[in-house]
Amino acid sequence: MKKGVTLFFCIVLMSSGAYAKKSKTGCYFDTLYTDKSTVEFDFNATHLIDKQLLEGLQQGLTATVEYRVQLWRRNRYLPDTIEKERIRRMKIGYDRWQKSYQLTEPGDNVSSYSERGIIQKCGSLQKFCFSQPGLLETGREYRIIIRVIVRKMSLENYQEVKTWLQGRAEDIDLKKIRPDKKAGKKATGWFMNALFTVTGFGDKVVTGKSRWFTAGAGN
Repeated sequence: MKKGVTLFFCIVLMSSGAYAKKSKTGCYFDTLYTDKSTVEFDFNATHLIDKQLLEGLQQGLTATVEYRVQLWRRNRYLPDTIEKERIRRMKIGYDRWQKSYQLTEPGDNVSSYSERGIIQKCGSLQKFCFSQPGLLETGREYRIIIRVIVRKMSLENYQEVKTWLQGRAEDIDLKKIRPDKKAGKKATGWFMNALFTVTGFGDKVVTGKSRWFTAGAGN
């Protein structure tokens, strides 16, 4: 335990300078189209993928980006309610041989991107839509709320950190990594969460909200 605490404070000191400056993430909706059965929009989150994350990927680490997209209805006398929700998940890594970023989506669909391409791909939703007959009730107010979560070294956190600390991050086989069973212990979990935070590899959570719009009002 003493070695762990010592390592923790060493990392704090090493990371304090690099973690001092952060890019501020901003969210905005480019377009928003609606009719009785469809809500379609473009969404952008600037600085979602920052330089620190890109450098971590180049060292052999991985990350996940999750979009939780919700359609909310405004209620006059009761709390607002969620009408629909869709979740989009992506996993990103870096291929040193191809010198490109690898993005994996559901169905094991893997695509390669440049640095500019991966930033644009992970930081936006283009023509994203909810579509269902009778989706919107004429005269009622709705809006879109999007929660974006970037989990650095996620899904395989514990094993990846151990490999990273041992200087073997470049040897990681993304398909073979599995979570360490000991990672669920309370003390270990606390230590790893603190480690992610001070090294800049903690979760980044961003929330964007559209304006309220009225169904059937020609939005």
